[in-house]
Amino acid sequence: MNRAADEAFMRRAVALARAAAGTTAPNPPVGCVIAGAGRIVGEGATGAAGRPHAEERALAAAGEKARGATAYVTLEPCGARSSGAASCADRLVAAGIARVIYGSGNPDARSAGRGPERLRAGGVAVEAEFLAAETEALYIDFIRALKEAKATGPGLEDVRLPRRPGRVRAADHRTTPRGSPFMATLQEVTDRIRTAVGADSGLGKTLKFNLKGEGFVFIDGGTVSNEDKPADLTMTIALNDLVAMGEGKLDAMTAVMTGKLQLSDMGLAMGLQSKMQALFAKMG
Repeated sequence: MNRAADEAFMRRAVALARAAAGTTAPNPPVGCVIAGAGRIVGEGATGAAGRPHAEERALAAAGEKARGATAYVTLEPCGARSSGAASCADRLVAAGIARVIYGSGNPDARSAGRGPERLRAGGVAVEAEFLAAETEALYIDFIRALKEAKATGPGLEDVRLPRRPGRVRAADHRTTPRGSPFMATLQEVTDRIRTAVGADSGLGKTLKFNLKGEGFVFIDGGTVSNEDKPADLTMTIALNDLVAMGEGKLDAMTAVMTGKLQLSDMGLAMGLQSKMQALFAKMG
């Protein structure tokens, strides 16, 4: 093992996390670097408002180059999600990552160790607390909050930290009240739309979802991306309202009437209505 290289890659992950500090609440700023054959093949930090996770972004950037590579993560990869979606540990295993080196462990004893257990069960070599003195500085507020909080629930969502610039928190889950709807990530929704579109959307027009600050999903024939570029029809809707439409829990006309869905061209939208309904049905 080249420890100098390990340190360099982990410090790059720390730098990514620091750059995201103050923008990721209610999740912590996490940095992840994926390296193979002595060079970085993918990297990422926690997205705005906590999604996507750093590991998701780094794996997406690395693609097939992740197989056999090492992932350097500033915080222990999550082992479960309240949404039921694949955890970061599961994603790392599925991508064929050979080794995971992480800095700070999960300071919540109720869920600590779950991610590393899943990694080891998947045949991944795991090294913990690497350059921990540097990574733990990212999560001071969360550690303090855990010590002071009298949480009674089963997960990190019970801990509340203030959203202040430069203040960060470490949590594997979005802060979501119990019983509230599933908070989807942009990556999860993009994947569902890509699967629904298949080889061709059948729309005959370009379509863009403007997800109100969460990002964009652009559909052009059989190509689905997160590009923000001009489209024949732009649909502005909150990410989770889009999920609700795909699951049949929100009717498109009701969404328009209540202002949850804004259309750039109502006439074109009506012309494509049956095709879009078919697309939404496939998303469920």
